[in-house]
Amino acid sequence: MGIAALPALLLTAGPGDGESRAAGLVLAAAAGLYVLVEYGARTPALIDFRFAPPLNRLRFALAALTLIATTACVSFADGAGALTATFAAFEAATDFPFSPVRMAADIFTRASAPAPDPAVEYAAATAFCVALACTLAFGAAIWFGPWPRADERMNLLVNLPTFDVGGGDGAAARLRLLGAQVLVTAAGTLFAMLVLGGLAVALLAPGVEISPLALVWSATIWAAAPGVMALRGLAILKLASRLRRDGGFGPDRRA
Repeated sequence: MGIAALPALLLTAGPGDGESRAAGLVLAAAAGLYVLVEYGARTPALIDFRFAPPLNRLRFALAALTLIATTACVSFADGAGALTATFAAFEAATDFPFSPVRMAADIFTRASAPAPDPAVEYAAATAFCVALACTLAFGAAIWFGPWPRADERMNLLVNLPTFDVGGGDGAAARLRLLGAQVLVTAAGTLFAMLVLGGLAVALLAPGVEISPLALVWSATIWAAAPGVMALRGLAILKLASRLRRDGGFGPDRRA
């Protein structure tokens, strides 16, 4: 909850930003309440891998680091120093043909800014680079690391509540298919969110001036959501590999 409230607390309020700040704080409170309810439930709910640390910690860390970096970018991008140079390096690294960052800057250009919008481009580049780096690092830790431990027995019903564990020998194949689908969906989501968001802005609020708070959350969700999905897909593929190797799972340790 504290991380989710960070943008609303740190960003300088401008004219008409009071409602956006209040909405950000409400969003933070809702996120905290959702996590408390999900992890406090004794029966499987919607969150995957509730009892399979450290996977959810890595997914949370990816989203939190992306949010912190994007907030810092929107707050300090106009200044000088090493931090600003880092944001500029992110923008330069994503300046290539058909770049999703360039697409985001073109689609969500503010009414008072040229196209592509520099503020949107810097925020999108920072969010994209941080989320991508975290996805690669955490994905490598999941795939090549000791998770799940050799002595750990995992309950698929608890840790994958939306997955049908029936089917006996076909479970490993269905897990592999699900993991591949999640990875493909993660890659497609990065571009689909741009298209759908652009259509929504064009239809509902053409020429709207994007507030700093809205820019932070939009860039963070756009970049972090595919990364979180990709980590889930890799974890499912890792479980499929272990299920095929060991032949089954049992009750897990709820550590």
